[in-house]
Amino acid sequence: MTDPFDNPWSRKPRVIAYDYGGTLAPNSSADPDGARRDQPVYPEAAEMIRYLHDAHGILAILSSNNQPTEPRRPSLETAGLLDYFGAVLLSEDLSCGKPDPLFYGKLLTAARQITGGCEPWDVVHVGDNPMTDIAGPIQHGMRAVWVTGDANGALDNRHLVAAGAVRVIGNITLLPRELGLDL
Repeated sequence: MTDPFDNPWSRKPRVIAYDYGGTLAPNSSADPDGARRDQPVYPEAAEMIRYLHDAHGILAILSSNNQPTEPRRPSLETAGLLDYFGAVLLSEDLSCGKPDPLFYGKLLTAARQITGGCEPWDVVHVGDNPMTDIAGPIQHGMRAVWVTGDANGALDNRHLVAAGAVRVIGNITLLPRELGLDL
């Protein structure tokens, strides 16, 4: 086996851990009472998750900081995605959230369980927050894809791309292309 750190991006991931708000769906909205509520999953994100699973066998984990009023599972179910997620890790359920190292340890344990055993570099964490979705996973040996929400995100963040630690994309629909798994 080649050392995955020679070119970690040459390996197809076994698991993709997705952040929710700002990545798979718009950020939560606040009700008049101030409670935050889940937004629906972007249809194109749902299509992409199905494609990566069905065509490439890549398993999914939800990796989300949430409030009690943001349950996530109903939104995944409404999008027809709940069965595509081998694990749903919510800070509210785990009593810890990103960037707590305990959260990433639980994520890696879940990845090992759903794959029957994998290494941290077999997991790609995808999200919109540089601290919780990028820096934390990289510190735990995972690869990371930063969704900037900007069509020019990769161009504006060439220094990160050049470092090889992270890939940068403007929106979630570009993930298969970035992984070399075009739709």
